[in-house]
Amino acid sequence: MKKLIFSLALMAASPWSFAACDQTVNPGTNLASAVSSAPNGSTICLNSGDYGTVNFTNISRTGLVTLQSTAAKGASMSPKVSNSDFIRLQGMTLRDMQISNCSTNIQVAGNAWAQNTSGIVVMDYGYNCSTADKQIVIDGNTFVNTRPAWGEGKIGLVSVNGVTLKNNLIQGQSSGNGGDGIQTGGSLANITIGPGNIFRDIRQGPCDSSAGVPHCDAIQFVGNCPTCTINGNWFDNVEVVLQHHDANVPVVFTNNLVTNAVQMWAYSTPGSANNSRIEHNTFYNLGLAVWGTTGSGVSDTTGLVGRNNILIGSTARPSTCSAGSCTFTHNLCQAASQCGFTSSSAAVGTPIFAGGTPGSITTWAGWQLSGSSLGYKGGSDGRDVGTNYYGPDAVATTLAPPTSLRVN
Repeated sequence: MKKLIFSLALMAASPWSFAACDQTVNPGTNLASAVSSAPNGSTICLNSGDYGTVNFTNISRTGLVTLQSTAAKGASMSPKVSNSDFIRLQGMTLRDMQISNCSTNIQVAGNAWAQNTSGIVVMDYGYNCSTADKQIVIDGNTFVNTRPAWGEGKIGLVSVNGVTLKNNLIQGQSSGNGGDGIQTGGSLANITIGPGNIFRDIRQGPCDSSAGVPHCDAIQFVGNCPTCTINGNWFDNVEVVLQHHDANVPVVFTNNLVTNAVQMWAYSTPGSANNSRIEHNTFYNLGLAVWGTTGSGVSDTTGLVGRNNILIGSTARPSTCSAGSCTFTHNLCQAASQCGFTSSSAAVGTPIFAGGTPGSITTWAGWQLSGSSLGYKGGSDGRDVGTNYYGPDAVATTLAPPTSLRVN
């Protein structure tokens, strides 16, 4: 029941909507030609059926055209978008999608990925594209039990600038072909992960039986990204929240909710996590947190800030870089041992949440602090300690403990 509530809430809150049809087509239609000639702002509706592999290549547009299924997820395809602009794919069943070769203003919204097929890769590597943001948006889709699309990532981002992923459900593993939720590669910039994504059940077990035995993480950074942000996501029952592998990424990890996870890594050997920011997150039952050290606990990072976080349940004391190199302040821990790292202005006690005790909370909004809780408005910035994001369309309010909540 908990998983169903999460999924329905995510899909119900997605901001995309269906438009009136300007033309309606059937399987076998030359969709590339229809997209190329469609007026800006128009909608092409697809009757149910499998449209196969559709190549949208060298389509230069100045305004958006939307392709959407006439029946919920009834139209299916494998889209390949190359050197094309202003195309929106919406409300379909998709598989094996690629966006490449300097494409811009591509939107992928409200689709369901066919299980046991590859996810999506956005890649400009090898195409000599400009460094301008490509304005790619991946919003409100479901990736359940999908295979890797690039490297180990169900969602691959490779040498591309300007991609936003929000309100997506990324869940589970394909049998015998597991992988990361998101994996990056090459040099990237302006990658925004969140808000509203849910990463769930991305565990190592299925990956142990996959070819090559990939180490399966919710998010794995490989390469360089000076402006990657992870903000407002829920990581639930995942093996590794974040793997910072051979990456030069100053991690910005803010307003996230982590429940029942095994590990989280932000470190600099190899690569660099210098000047990372881990702030306003709620961690419940996180087994291992490495914030600025090697796996053996040696400080290897400078400028990292860990601030205004909640660490509760069985969450372990983080392994942190030295106090002279990094800053930790205004964190709230349920047990003093969880705040055993050098953290100034730390609070120790049990917070009170709108949804009740942590083990019984079934909604994102339930993790909002009660108005009488320890940590309420107690952050260094005057905001609540812990996450200040409570799911799509949720509005923070002053609450009476522990059940009063207003959600728009």
